[in-house]
Amino acid sequence: MPKAVYTLTKEHKKRIREWVSHFKFLDGYTSNLACRYEELRLHDIKSHDCHVFMQKLIPIAFCEMLPESVWSALTEVSFLFQILCSTTLDINKVQILEASVATILCNLKKIFPSSFFDSMEHLILHLPYEAWVRGSVQHRWMYPLERKEQIYPTANGESDEESNEDSFNEDYETEEENNYD
Repeated sequence: MPKAVYTLTKEHKKRIREWVSHFKFLDGYTSNLACRYEELRLHDIKSHDCHVFMQKLIPIAFCEMLPESVWSALTEVSFLFQILCSTTLDINKVQILEASVATILCNLKKIFPSSFFDSMEHLILHLPYEAWVRGSVQHRWMYPLERKEQIYPTANGESDEESNEDSFNEDYETEEENNYD
């Protein structure tokens, strides 16, 4: 069975791995992206780092490795999120995005199998309208909250996700109360 058009060869994966491992970001912009060398996969990426990779690096990383149709579809998604996640929103660009987001998704559906598309990919249709109605997305991001999250060990030394979340929520509520006093 032939490989899909979006599949990277082992040599391409090695080039991406090397590129990512030598790529340096400004302090505080994002953490260093890690690669599993034996599997040639990115791993343990925080959500903000995924956004940085998706918005800024995909058009650069894959421009010579993927067919033009695949690369242009991924680049359109990248630019869509760049516009929606910018600090200032240009309403004209958002209206253009709202008109073209269905075309962007159709281009992706021509490339990727139907099993790739679930409710999360469908939500992209609604993002330009939400940005137009609610304003810049930076005020609704969870990234600052994720950065503040700490791991609280339990009595037996293991981390407990439920107690972590409870402790995190208590700390956040206390800080918010102090900010408004």
